[in-house]
Amino acid sequence: MSRQNANEFTHFALRLMTLTKFAVVAEGIYDRKIEFIHAGNIYYTRKSELPGLFDAAQRLGVCLDHRPVKQSNEGVFSVAVVRSKIG
Repeated sequence: MSRQNANEFTHFALRLMTLTKFAVVAEGIYDRKIEFIHAGNIYYTRKSELPGLFDAAQRLGVCLDHRPVKQSNEGVFSVAVVRSKIG
C-alpha cells in the first residue's frame, strides 16, 4: 500500500470511528480480530479494546505495536504485528 493510500485509509477509518457502527474491508475472512491483525492488516481500535488484543496476541506468541492515530485524538489507535513466533 502506498503512503498516500495509507494516509487516505487512515482518514477514512477516523471518519468511521465517529460512528457507532463501522465495517472493515479485508481480503479473507477472519474469525477473530487478532487473526486479522496477524495476517498483516492494520486494525483501528479504541483505547479500551487494547488490553484484550494484547492478551490474545500474547497467547498466540505475537508481539503487537500500537500508536495513536492522531496526536489530538489519543482515543483511537492503529494496531499492527511487530513480530510473531508463528507463520
